Amino acid sequence: MSEEENLIHTFYNAFQKNDYATMQSCYHKEATFSDPAFQNLNSKEVKSMWQMLITSARDLRIEFSDVRFDGRFGYCYWQAYYTFSRTGRFVHNRIH
Repeated sequence: MSEEENLIHTFYNAFQKNDYATMQSCYHKEATFSDPAFQNLNSKEVKSMWQMLITSARDLRIEFSDVRFDGRFGYCYWQAYYTFSRTGRFVHNRIH
C-alpha cells in the first residue's frame, strides 16, 4: 500500500471512530476543501468543519472501500448514514 493510500485509510478509519483530531492531522497546512454545503474552505476551516460535524453527529456511520492512488490523486468510495437533525429524516450519502 502506498503512503497516500495509507493516509486515506487513516482518515476514513478515524472518521468511522468519530476521531476528528486524527482526521484533522491528515490535512496539509495549505489544504482546501469545497462541496455544495461547505464551499471554498482553507485548511483551518476544513479542520473546524470536521470537528463540528463529528461532535454534532448522533448516529453517524461511515463505510469506505476502493482506496487507491494513481500517482497524482487519491480516491475512495465512501458512504455516510445518519439522521439529519433539522428534519429527523434518515440520510444515506454515497460519495466517490
